[in-house]
Amino acid sequence: MGTRNQLTGFDLDRISSKLTAFRISVNDYKVVTPTLARVVLNMNGVPEDDLQVRAAIANLFKNQASAVEGSFRWANRNGDVKSVVGYVKANNDVREFDPKADGNKYRAMASNLLMDQEDKTLWEIRSGSGDSKYLARQGNEDLSALVHLATNFRSVSPRLCQIASGAPVQKDFVAFVDRKTEEVRYGFAVTSATADTKGMLTVVATDDEEAVDVPEEDVLDVYELDAEDMAKVSTAAAPGLSKEAMIAYYKKAYSYSPEYIQLIINTINQHSFA
Repeated sequence: MGTRNQLTGFDLDRISSKLTAFRISVNDYKVVTPTLARVVLNMNGVPEDDLQVRAAIANLFKNQASAVEGSFRWANRNGDVKSVVGYVKANNDVREFDPKADGNKYRAMASNLLMDQEDKTLWEIRSGSGDSKYLARQGNEDLSALVHLATNFRSVSPRLCQIASGAPVQKDFVAFVDRKTEEVRYGFAVTSATADTKGMLTVVATDDEEAVDVPEEDVLDVYELDAEDMAKVSTAAAPGLSKEAMIAYYKKAYSYSPEYIQLIINTINQHSFA
């Protein structure tokens, strides 16, 4: 039996000494879903690389939350205390579970809830494939308390309300955080975010070519393509301004020039911090 989560690749012991010289804290935050939060992080010291930043974030949240990789951007690069803005997500810890072999390691708290007798953590019994069972850790469903406890507000650092979004418009290529997948995705905007749409825009994602509604605040970067750029994306005539026509157009464009689309994504990713 073992604990599996997305921090498996981090050797936190190896870099623990480095974390004392490089420290982070939350300056401001907004929980956008129970398991996803947009945060402004203050940084003391200079990190060696993105890996150290992500490890510091994991350490800050006691491995119960981690950075959405590729979502962080600079908010303030001046002074001794620098700031970045991005997203963190709750870690979904699960364990393999064999009722016969592992039953004595847990205390039953309810019909489907167990407590680890060693560390007192709570685990829900869930059904896997076939007749198999696994355990999902409880307490990771809401980031509010976790992020609040990590907050150390400094008036010299920016608040979320002071950080402008990219203000994308129709036909812009954008990078955004998908609230369902909790990952950074990319695509062309086929609508603009307006008061009528309540700040939402529709994006045709590059990975599955499906239209997804995105809150404007979740847009990380905007890449505006001119006529010369668009000629590299597609040889088809530019679509009309209807949402349906643009969705069909960009679906074809992704298959026409995937190499150029990837080049745009690589350019955008140069702005990401961690």
